[in-house]
Amino acid sequence: MTEVYSFYNYSSVNTFLDKLSSSHFKWGSVVTTDRENYKCNTFCEKSIPELIKNTPTILSDSISFSKNPDDFNDLINCLLKEMDWYAANDITMHFSFSTDSSVRFLVNETKLYKEIKDNIVINLGFYYNKELLTLDSIVNTNLSVSIFKKKLELKRTFVIRKKNLKKSDSIPIFKKMHLSYQASGILVHEVFGHLFEEDNYLEISKDISINIPPFISVIDSPRIKLCGFCLFDEEGNWSLPIVVIKDGKLQNLLKSNYSCYRQSYVHNSRSRLGFKGKELLPRMTNTILLTSYSEYVENQKDVLLIDSINFSKLHGSQLIFHIDSAEMELNGEVYRFSDLIASISVKEFIENIIAVYGKNKSFATASNCIKKGQGYVGVGFSVPQIIVSIEKCKSFVLSKQNK
Repeated sequence: MTEVYSFYNYSSVNTFLDKLSSSHFKWGSVVTTDRENYKCNTFCEKSIPELIKNTPTILSDSISFSKNPDDFNDLINCLLKEMDWYAANDITMHFSFSTDSSVRFLVNETKLYKEIKDNIVINLGFYYNKELLTLDSIVNTNLSVSIFKKKLELKRTFVIRKKNLKKSDSIPIFKKMHLSYQASGILVHEVFGHLFEEDNYLEISKDISINIPPFISVIDSPRIKLCGFCLFDEEGNWSLPIVVIKDGKLQNLLKSNYSCYRQSYVHNSRSRLGFKGKELLPRMTNTILLTSYSEYVENQKDVLLIDSINFSKLHGSQLIFHIDSAEMELNGEVYRFSDLIASISVKEFIENIIAVYGKNKSFATASNCIKKGQGYVGVGFSVPQIIVSIEKCKSFVLSKQNK
């Protein structure tokens, strides 16, 4: 008999930094049993201590982000000092924390397998005159404080440059979208993650056929230490990397044995249950888009460089996303744009990708991946930068976002 038990400790801090000091910050709470347990009709809470007796730290009142609790205070102080630096330059820096802390168990006959997740994601936002300049995030902060501080300092030049650009309230006209890393990650999550989940793909492919560019290769990898990390799915199947696309050819969909499309049992399935979920769904883990070029030289004319997207979703076969920060050269001068809403068919988006280039960068979210009303499934993505031509995209629409 195979049984899966999942216990989650979701802690999230969302507060402006002027209300926060390290002495006020408290991390974690006791483990809860929010997930329904499948294939285990006889399970009861009395079974919990027996299962987790070898994992006492997961049940502690406070979960540290490293073995040394002082490291977390040092990290907080580092962020507070960075906030002061930006304030001296008339920029407001906000941050929030989220974690996917959890312990899960796979009981297979007489063997007990344990999985522990302890990723922490720090989301950063930079504002000038109450307008967003750019967004960023840092995942897996169990690095030395000096390295973490260096990562923050490297961001300063970019943010100051964004502040000094002239603001344009018009809707830009362009021929190409250049998606820098954060924007690339958000859209890759939709078009190469959600789209290729079996239920979504079979529904959308009834009406459209997508010709994937030959330089596109995508892997779903649950074994890298991002928020999509999992050793086994909610059915008790071992989760191993899956090649979704190789050289433009679809190799595998992300499947679940609970899907209505299933005709045979899937051993390497992606059956995952969202918070407050009612059913198991095929859902991605960590989506990796492989880079094709180390460098790519493009003419900056008629190119919209998008560096921050704060929302995206697949609505049927349409990809919708909110552009929070972008820039473009107009008449020899670079302007910044914000508060834009874009919509494009997922078919045209994929078919008009003309380059994926540069070193991959990793991002993650602990709780913001929502599918069919089920939230709180951690996911990650490792992406290069992407360039999309929209000259032939009849479905592309860009408009201003109403505040």
